[in-house]
Amino acid sequence: MSHRPRRRPGPRRSPLLRTPSLLVSVAALAALAACGSDVEITSTGLSEEERAACEALVADLPDTLFDQERVETSGDGIGAAWGDPPVVLTCGAGDPEEFDAWARCSEIAGIGWYVPDSQMKDAESDVVMTAQSHSPRVSLAIPAAHRFNGPDTHLKTIGEVLGRHLTETQPCR
Repeated sequence: MSHRPRRRPGPRRSPLLRTPSLLVSVAALAALAACGSDVEITSTGLSEEERAACEALVADLPDTLFDQERVETSGDGIGAAWGDPPVVLTCGAGDPEEFDAWARCSEIAGIGWYVPDSQMKDAESDVVMTAQSHSPRVSLAIPAAHRFNGPDTHLKTIGEVLGRHLTETQPCR
């Protein structure tokens, strides 16, 4: 009969917790994931009046858009974001690429939206739509993953809010 040495009784530890470097790595990844959920928004120079209009607009935006829940934002800009990858609305957006005096405009719910031709032609690209008809200018960045998730319905929802808070400066032509 062979005798095995008796183990000393004590708390059992998970094999994962026995490896300090693995534990530190898991904690670091969790911290990075928490930080990564913040969406940074940057607006162009806004007057006091425009800033107030943007803040009222953002406060009135829905909690859900493109079937995505609203997420936290950071940065010096005014806007909102939904989901992951995030759909991002920026109030006080700059001029869009490819925009000129002859740019095409699509009207949805009384708002004239501009989309660069290069993005319209590439069905797998992200899309940045810009409300060119109202001031301050608003952009809506839609990741390719959400691009075909009923955009007209969501633009109608956003358009109603934009119409309540922003000034029409140039109707869609």
